[in-house]
Amino acid sequence: VNELLKGFTGRQNNILSNEGSFVINTSLVWLVGFLAMYSSPRRIFPSLCMAGITLVNAIAHLALWGIKLQYNPGVLTSLIIFMPISIWFYKLALDKKWASKKMMMASLGWSLFAHVLMVWGTLGANYFQLFSELTYFMLLILTSLAPFVISKLVEAKTKDL
Repeated sequence: VNELLKGFTGRQNNILSNEGSFVINTSLVWLVGFLAMYSSPRRIFPSLCMAGITLVNAIAHLALWGIKLQYNPGVLTSLIIFMPISIWFYKLALDKKWASKKMMMASLGWSLFAHVLMVWGTLGANYFQLFSELTYFMLLILTSLAPFVISKLVEAKTKDL
């Protein structure tokens, strides 16, 4: 994230604190991943969002690498692990009819939104100082809970039908 933010701002020093990196990883990766495992196999949407966030993150790392023509942490894991596994999971979910294309697009939309929020939220809190880092972290946590909450609401609505 810091490499991406340095490119936006032209600054040489890190914009994201160690605590910020921790919150991003624990909310957008580990919390979403845990909720996906907890929900599985009854609700697939959180798992699709987990695959989506890793795919969007991989694309961001590869795009940064392509733009700067310079290695950044995450390029190799993006190429070797994150992209292939995410794409495989999406294909598996389609082939097994666990999810519709509409659900997959919704998960990719959430993933893109979460990634944009991560970048712009970091800039807003730490570079432009528009709001506190705590406010940003709470927003990340709420965003991370969204796939689980949405899947629970959809499940409750379909039970009523």
